[in-house]
Amino acid sequence: MFPKLSQNIKECHNIGFMDYNEACLRVSNKMNVSINMMRTTTECYKTIKEGDTDHLAVHTAWTHTFGFESTQGPSCKITRNFEQHGLYHWNADLSCQAVKSLYPPDNPYIPAYLIYGIFQIFLLAVVLWKLAQRFGVTEKVLERLKRGKGKGKDAQSEVSETATTATVTQTSRSSSDFPVLQVMAIQVFRGLTIFGFIIFYGESSRYWFLKPSVWNGIMPSDLMYPWFLWTMGAVMYQKYRTSLIFGTRRSAVCFEILLRSCRYIIFGFFLNTFENNNLSLARFPGEMQRYGIVHLIMFTLEVSVMKKKVKVSNMTKPRDLLDCYPQAGFLFVCLLLHLVITYNLPVPGCPTGYTGPGGLHNHSSHKKCTGGAARFIDVLVFGQDHILQNSPCTYHYKCLSFDPEGILGTLNALLTVYGGMQASRIFVYYSKTWHHFTMLLIWGFFQVFLALCLCGFVKEEGLIPLNKSLWSLSFALFTSGTAFLVFTALYMIVDVGRWWSGTPCFEAGLNAMLLYFGHKFLNYSFPFSWVQVDRTSYYEFVVMDIITI
Repeated sequence: MFPKLSQNIKECHNIGFMDYNEACLRVSNKMNVSINMMRTTTECYKTIKEGDTDHLAVHTAWTHTFGFESTQGPSCKITRNFEQHGLYHWNADLSCQAVKSLYPPDNPYIPAYLIYGIFQIFLLAVVLWKLAQRFGVTEKVLERLKRGKGKGKDAQSEVSETATTATVTQTSRSSSDFPVLQVMAIQVFRGLTIFGFIIFYGESSRYWFLKPSVWNGIMPSDLMYPWFLWTMGAVMYQKYRTSLIFGTRRSAVCFEILLRSCRYIIFGFFLNTFENNNLSLARFPGEMQRYGIVHLIMFTLEVSVMKKKVKVSNMTKPRDLLDCYPQAGFLFVCLLLHLVITYNLPVPGCPTGYTGPGGLHNHSSHKKCTGGAARFIDVLVFGQDHILQNSPCTYHYKCLSFDPEGILGTLNALLTVYGGMQASRIFVYYSKTWHHFTMLLIWGFFQVFLALCLCGFVKEEGLIPLNKSLWSLSFALFTSGTAFLVFTALYMIVDVGRWWSGTPCFEAGLNAMLLYFGHKFLNYSFPFSWVQVDRTSYYEFVVMDIITI
């Protein structure tokens, strides 16, 4: 519904007191009777008497459809986008006049432009420095500076020693630091997802384009967690395969998988109870819990049937697919089970197969059916009080409590992890770079295309819409496919072309869990966060994210 402005503000044309993402709509009732102001998400907001003018605060992140009803005629509805701190006026009468702008809005993206400019300058400086190193400019400049001080010989020796040390370091790094992960781009991709977590789940996420999707559809922030699962599949496949090759018993590797999964689940529960130790209301599901469960299931199966020695594959006989039919068969059963339960499980008081947000959705026809079978199973297993209480659909649809990391969606999350495992498997079964490039692209484009076909290339009304909250099949395919495409680009840039060393994303990928938990625990602590002094702009939010990164 329309949110109120501050209690001490009578006229919202006082733009200096308006919050970020807020505009003011002045409505003048030109009718001879009182009118009821409405929006698509509410039955009735308030009544404006005849001849009166009222001021309503509207959020600028979404398109609004609003109107009124009176006893003198049919309702009048108008759809309009509003911009931050703008003042708008609408004469409410039966002619349905357009909304007029009385005060020009601010540009809320200036802080983002500044950060983008600083990043581009930093990136340019790094590129110039790398080029200077490649062509020996830095060594020559250093040598001349040393000679200018009468230390030419020492300088030359020092430069030589530095170069030798660098060579030894690089050789050592290649031979000792990467016995497990031969492809650096995987860790670079993992680091990128961690930085994405910090940005999309930090203070700057107040920008509308950084927010998660409300229900159906997909936003950039919705990609971060699936990509994190995908990179886990890629990294851990290499790790456990290397352990088997070096002679570790399968039972020992499986026990390691079990311990690691238990740590993920326990740490996830710690995060859920951080600053909220009321166990009677503690949330049981969570991101790390799902991370641990899919890790346990997929890699216990993988290690149990993985071949230590494989024959080099080719494009006509893909042994990477032929050798993993047990894993693929198990995954197919899980995906089929998800579809059968989602669209066939009877839910009391709800139509079978309903997957909407409930609440105000579809004219409040299914108020208590949020998530359909997915929520029904979570409440049955965990209880009403032990799932997420404030999901993204709460504000928009007034939906019931719903947990996006619930049990049913975990079945489709297995597909996301399997995608990462398949990416690493390609590098084991194929020896040529162009084979790697081709197979990665095939997997990426095929999954994205299949996902778009399932959702009908539309946000709503498709066969299986893209939906992160439900982790729908189309969502799992789309996020896995885009992960393949992004990883392919990074592989060509970092490993093949060597145009980028991967820093600092590579180092972030190696310490992904440390950064993840550090961000979760410190995200709302000073100096990473504070109560904003000026809530009229994004500047302080952007500064917080800069400090965090």
